[in-house]
Amino acid sequence: MRRSKQIVDSMFCVSSVALAAIVSSACVAGDGPDAAEATSSGSEATGDFTTGEPQDGDSGPSDLKLEVTAEGSCGPNTKEYFVIRAGLGGQSMAIDVDGYVYAWGANDKGQLGIGTVSTSQTTPKKIAGSQKFWDVAGGDKHTLGLAQDGTVWAWGDNSAGQLANPASSSPKKVAGLADVVQIAAGGRFSLALTAQGKLHAWGDNTHGQLGLGTIGGTKATPQLVTGLTSPVEIGAGKEFAGALKGDGLWVWGRDNAGQLGNGSPTASRGAPGLVPVAGIYDFVVGPEHAFVYVPQPSAKWYAWGNNNWGQLNTGDLATRVLPTVVTGTNFLWVSQLYAGAGATFVAGASGFGPPKPGLEIESVGRNDYRQLLHTAPSPTKTLSPMKDVVKEGWEGDVDLGYLQHLAAGNGYTLMIVGTTVKAIGLNSTGQLGDGTLSARNAPTNVCLP
Repeated sequence: MRRSKQIVDSMFCVSSVALAAIVSSACVAGDGPDAAEATSSGSEATGDFTTGEPQDGDSGPSDLKLEVTAEGSCGPNTKEYFVIRAGLGGQSMAIDVDGYVYAWGANDKGQLGIGTVSTSQTTPKKIAGSQKFWDVAGGDKHTLGLAQDGTVWAWGDNSAGQLANPASSSPKKVAGLADVVQIAAGGRFSLALTAQGKLHAWGDNTHGQLGLGTIGGTKATPQLVTGLTSPVEIGAGKEFAGALKGDGLWVWGRDNAGQLGNGSPTASRGAPGLVPVAGIYDFVVGPEHAFVYVPQPSAKWYAWGNNNWGQLNTGDLATRVLPTVVTGTNFLWVSQLYAGAGATFVAGASGFGPPKPGLEIESVGRNDYRQLLHTAPSPTKTLSPMKDVVKEGWEGDVDLGYLQHLAAGNGYTLMIVGTTVKAIGLNSTGQLGDGTLSARNAPTNVCLP
């Protein structure tokens, strides 16, 4: 899932709200009207919340399954939102410019942090407490929050010690952590990186996903990862993790689908190991796959791991157990990578003609509800540009805005378009936040307070 690389940009956006409309479109978010775009037929398919694997009743990779009207226009904007996040387990979150978190979707273990436990929450609700946050990250059934004072808070399931506190449906402070700048939530484990370059891990270690040099057991309090010093970025999949240090990517944990890229897909690794790719500028991990960008001396892309929906961009559905060179994008420069269950997104700029006021996106993988933001078949096996799904620019006298932010979930996608938070895709636990449990193949508005 997308790690917390955006934290510095987010801090800038909050401090620059008054200038956002003038100097940058990257800091705007909120709610607004949207038009209906499709008609209704069929029923929603379901999938595993962490890998995207088909469940009973889901036919697996196929073309578009469902036509459901994307409904719901929101009232007048009351706040702006600068962060949106989609958790591994179907919980969705947004942070407003005041630092308050709103959550919706799966809540069977209290992972929304709203003070109650329920099967689902179909509309956004402010989380409990008055703590203000820079970022949030969702695992299977737990959620982490990076507070504005550099502390870490956690809520939801604690079956493997991933909260470092008793299970709670309200945010609780994790003891022993300060000056944290990045967080990442795996399936049942948690990571935090401090400003001093110290990486801490806690929770489930069945497959060595804590990176402590051992395999097995759990850790109920944050532990220092001594095998890797001074990483600059971190990411967590379902049962494995990665960190970028210099231009090298280090990975550890489970390797059942080749996600460690070491050629041995049945082995687990309890200590960080270096991926055999040099010159990495950026990376992203999904539940069981990895995708990296090497810009110099000529742009190259590598991918490995689970490829059940074509998310590796290899043109097929075959798993890769070693880093594999894949066809890149048409972008002259790349600004951000995102990954969800069965999907990979790349944001950048082509450089041809005047720059677009928002993100340019190419994506690959699962697209049965157009959650890749284009209309190519599902699975889409090669990166394709955003097209014919998200309305942007002017429609008559209405300024619809442009895509500013994106979060890739399990079979669904959240986005901020202009000043509107939108969602598309699966919705079995209310993760789209439009007040229904109906899947959408056209963007539906998320009406935030």
